[in-house]
Amino acid sequence: NNNDGEAWKKKGNRYMQNGDFAQALDMYDLAVEADPTNHKILGNRAAAHLSLQNYSAVIEDCNSALQLDPHYAKAYVRMGMAYQNLGELQSAHDCYQNAVVSAAGCRVPVPVPVPVPVLVQGQVVCLVAAICISRKREQEQRGAAGALGCRQGEKLCDGHAEAD
Repeated sequence: NNNDGEAWKKKGNRYMQNGDFAQALDMYDLAVEADPTNHKILGNRAAAHLSLQNYSAVIEDCNSALQLDPHYAKAYVRMGMAYQNLGELQSAHDCYQNAVVSAAGCRVPVPVPVPVPVLVQGQVVCLVAAICISRKREQEQRGAAGALGCRQGEKLCDGHAEAD
């Protein structure tokens, strides 16, 4: 049941934090078995696969997670990382762009490999900056000042664009 899935996920999270990715993967397998409709469990299993360099499994789990929640930005990021490691740079770029779009309205920071170059209005910026720029534009379109979850003027990563 769903409670069992959450319990297995928590155990997997502890193994991930301790760097025992194989054991974490086993826990996430049990979690998915108990709750196959939980996109976050699939995303966590993808993270374990990513740490173990099982890139095709990352892509599979991320696609499954995105079928359940098409706005799950972490799945796009992890899938992008898998494609990047496979040398499929256009697919990686597409995933990172989807992560920007998905994360634009969320207030939770999305962990990404920094710097991840993406194109914003013809200019290469890091993904974190692109997310902040996207959030800022969305909020400005709604008539509010500032950026969601971003401090204006903060340099986000060396050599890349700032939020404003």
